[in-house]
Amino acid sequence: MTDTYAREWITSPSPGRRGWGASIAIGLLGATLLCLFARGIIAHRPMYDELLHVLSARGVMQTGEPVMADGIYGRAELFTRLVAASMTAFGDSLVVARLPALLSGGLLVLLVSVWTTRRVWWVAGLCVALLLSSLPVSVSVAVFARFYTLHALFVALGMILAYEATISGRTMRNRTVLAAGGMACFLAALHLQETTAIAAMAGVAALSGLFIVERWDDVRRIVSKRPLMWLVGSAALVAMGIFVAWRLGLLERFQSTALWAAGQAGRASYYLKWLAEV
Repeated sequence: MTDTYAREWITSPSPGRRGWGASIAIGLLGATLLCLFARGIIAHRPMYDELLHVLSARGVMQTGEPVMADGIYGRAELFTRLVAASMTAFGDSLVVARLPALLSGGLLVLLVSVWTTRRVWWVAGLCVALLLSSLPVSVSVAVFARFYTLHALFVALGMILAYEATISGRTMRNRTVLAAGGMACFLAALHLQETTAIAAMAGVAALSGLFIVERWDDVRRIVSKRPLMWLVGSAALVAMGIFVAWRLGLLERFQSTALWAAGQAGRASYYLKWLAEV
């Protein structure tokens, strides 16, 4: 199957795929399974990071601001306010404080499963629903009063909207709306975590690669006419990116870490190894 054919197969109607009813049913199955797996461990002992949101959420409930001790915990304030809303509605407890993370995790499973079923096939959607809902890392972050599942939800939705905006046959208005929605999702994710910039650049790289593959004959013909010019231009673009990152302090920013994690700062494969273990 060629890349162009694969793209057409994904974005065109097929009798092997399912409608919205089956897609939503598969997504709800995955979300329900995640909730069932999380039910037995959602009352676990408090962990340090989640207490940052719990305590500042109590500050929101009392003063309207994420006050904690003598200061304000402003990181991922949106999530803190969601925790405060949950605790206001259902009571001040750790289990209730973890509900926004669980809800975000369920929505993430639902979103990815429905989209996969719609775009690929019901077997693929079902596999996504079962795997994503049963992965230990999925269950553990879903019962952790921290912004990780909400961040993943925003990034996944942003990626999907960005991809959908590139599909041929759409009107310019629809492309604009989808692209704007994707941008809004990434901005919301950036509010939660600075490393969203890495995900955004990965999305740009993926869409650029897809564009090149789909128009490979044209790209190869254009580059072959002036290979030296394209080589120099590419090198200049990379150098400019490095210079801008250096001037803005991004290199130091992304290499900095808390004192407790200083020993892991130089391990580029840290998260790969961590995900392999969980």
